[in-house]
Amino acid sequence: MKGRRSDRSVVLGTAVRCRHGAPVVVICAPVKDGVPFPTTFWLTCPHLVHRCAVLESQGAVPELRSVLEENETAWRAYNALHGKIRLALLAPRPAAILRTRRRSLRDALRRGGVGGMEYGTGGPKCLHLQTASWLALGRHPGEKFLEKTVVPLECPLPGRCTGDVTGT
Repeated sequence: MKGRRSDRSVVLGTAVRCRHGAPVVVICAPVKDGVPFPTTFWLTCPHLVHRCAVLESQGAVPELRSVLEENETAWRAYNALHGKIRLALLAPRPAAILRTRRRSLRDALRRGGVGGMEYGTGGPKCLHLQTASWLALGRHPGEKFLEKTVVPLECPLPGRCTGDVTGT
């Protein structure tokens, strides 16, 4: 996790671990200090972070966008699910505050799809977020493309995992 996202206090837990026990995807809090944190599922595995960066540089995001445009209904539903997950992750007190006093922030969290992007505004912007979401939820409307493109999902050499941002 880089920049503001390196703040371990936004990490609620681990969604997926590799066979070596290291976190592959962590779950992040939707709000930090009253500010939206749009990334619900964050990819932490160094192998997959590097793999996604290489694939992005080779044009994988526009390819995935084309795949998702073929099934826009599933893509919209998947993004709507992310908004629901984000709201469900709110602790009771912040949830109550957002319902009563910060409705615009609550609406932004609800409308935000994968990575917080409003899901009516287009396709994916980042392969890292799509991969993290797919692995965390066990499904994705572009799953066949991700399976074909992103694998292998685990680093070939055990002991190279350094992505543990949870401290566990």
